[in-house]
Amino acid sequence: MENYKIKRCPECGSKNGEFLDLVGSESFPFKAVLVRCNYCLHTAWLGDALDSGFVVEEENTFKVFISLPMRGLTLKQVKYNYEQAKMNISNMSLANKDGSIVDPDDLFFFDNIQEDLDPETSRSLDYLSNDVKMLGDADLVYFVSGWEKSRGCNIEYQICKDWNIPMIFE
Repeated sequence: MENYKIKRCPECGSKNGEFLDLVGSESFPFKAVLVRCNYCLHTAWLGDALDSGFVVEEENTFKVFISLPMRGLTLKQVKYNYEQAKMNISNMSLANKDGSIVDPDDLFFFDNIQEDLDPETSRSLDYLSNDVKMLGDADLVYFVSGWEKSRGCNIEYQICKDWNIPMIFE
């Protein structure tokens, strides 16, 4: 787990966590990895950690947040637009902060399409509150065409502008 880090504990939100290798005995052989928050001591088995809300990522990933309009679209249309944006970004030549070119295999896309929130019936604040958390961890924000007409995308734009988060536009 040397190339991975814990990004967020589901219990307290702390970014201070570690991986613990557990090895059994000769009479009870096993190998497992525990994920533990060093702040609140919340723990989970690695396989369960992701299901329980721990956010774990590779150290060398380039994190992209996709800002896209949702109002008036079905969940299926939003997902389609999101996948198209991912393809567009994957075909771009992006640079890390040190100037090196980002390997497309190192791209990480925030999953901001929340299956439990239907864009036709959910409040936009339900989406936006989750998006703001993700923006803070983004290396780049990609704005899909039509973002200017979306209240949520405009708020995301203002956050990027105020906190100097790099942006590109479709």
